[in-house]
Amino acid sequence: MIARILLTAAGAAGGLAVTRLVDWTAQTGYPPYVIFIIFIILGSSVGYVFGGIFGREFLRIRDRSEQHLRDMAPV
Repeated sequence: MIARILLTAAGAAGGLAVTRLVDWTAQTGYPPYVIFIIFIILGSSVGYVFGGIFGREFLRIRDRSEQHLRDMAPV
């Protein structure tokens, strides 16, 4: 859950940063506030998806590590 929140916020920040790289208003004809909204939504969406993937993989690795430690014989 925390990974998804952090990557969603990072994606939104990345989307905002992309709006400043190119003069998107001249390229698309949309006003600047529409460009900001579109890129923030796109960046957040990508962060949300990757946050879910990252969070699931992290939990899977953690669970496997716990099981491996349980299976080890005590010294």
